[in-house]
Amino acid sequence: MANNKNIFKSLFLNAKTRMIVVTLVIVAVVVGVVFVWHQQHRTKIISQASAQVMSAPNITSVPGAGNPSNQYVKNQNLQNSKQEASARKNATSAVPTITRPGFIGNPNAFGELPKKNSTSATKSANACPLKKVVVMFKPNPKSCTVANLKIARQTGVTAEELACQGCSCPSLKLAGYTAGDLKDVGYTATQLHKCGFTLGQLVEAGFSAADLKKAGFNAKQLADVGFTPAQLAIAGFSPAQIKKAGFNAKQ
Repeated sequence: MANNKNIFKSLFLNAKTRMIVVTLVIVAVVVGVVFVWHQQHRTKIISQASAQVMSAPNITSVPGAGNPSNQYVKNQNLQNSKQEASARKNATSAVPTITRPGFIGNPNAFGELPKKNSTSATKSANACPLKKVVVMFKPNPKSCTVANLKIARQTGVTAEELACQGCSCPSLKLAGYTAGDLKDVGYTATQLHKCGFTLGQLVEAGFSAADLKKAGFNAKQLADVGFTPAQLAIAGFSPAQIKKAGFNAKQ
């Protein structure tokens, strides 16, 4: 044991040995410091690269608010109808998504889409092929004042929807709905003429010479707004009536 102590003592008395030991200690310290720094730096990079969500984003969407496009309304109504059909099939319930802020539709019409081959006539409360299945509240014909209809028109309510609530043609006309709007609902040229629309407005709406003839317009009136002799003949006017309208035989 004494010999071992003498050996270690002699080694540390040697200057070369002490230098080697000191060098090894310094290297070990440097390596330890570098290792600790590397670990801390790596942990910092990982923490910066990760994403943390402290809370849910504050996003709100109010169905029917604003001025939704016709395509949006169409797509949403189709989705509502599919959900309603699925609910009926599975004996469950379905809540439709509203698409407009105004009063729309008949509570009994939810889920019903118009038939492609259905003919249009003046709409009644019992037979009204509504294209909109969203219901805000039950229809009230007493609300068909011109002031209310103007507001409804500004918010995007269609002439069809209002006609299905029992609103009259004259009121819809005063509210700003065009002859074309009411033609799409199912009003005839005769009905719109009685409602107060002019011949020019009916022509602009797309009525044919035959439609306008039934509405009471003569060949001269139709010729004055641009109908040709051929169109007048197809509409049912006689050669004498066409000639009286100002056309000669060559025309």
